Amino acid sequence: MLATAQHGPGDVRCEAVDDPKILKPTHAIIKLSATCIPAAVLRAAGMMGGPALVRRFLPHLMDLFLRREIDPGRVFDLELPLADVTEGYRAMDERRAIKTLPRL
Repeated sequence: MLATAQHGPGDVRCEAVDDPKILKPTHAIIKLSATCIPAAVLRAAGMMGGPALVRRFLPHLMDLFLRREIDPGRVFDLELPLADVTEGYRAMDERRAIKTLPRL
């Protein structure tokens, strides 16, 4: 499968990786076609202005989203083929895009 990997500042690559494996009975594998965190949620959590520890907040945000308590709305303003994911990160870094959506 394809995944994005960050090798250093400004060095994000699309790479082939092994398929994930369930290692414990409490683990699950889910397929995401897109993910985002609304800016209002980030502001409320005090996380604007830099990288967020998404794994820490994602379960709570997903719960709110699935209960329809928050609506992430449209956040992607640039769509690119998955092979061009590096350009998407560059566009966000240079503030040419707010959020990019890689497509297969």
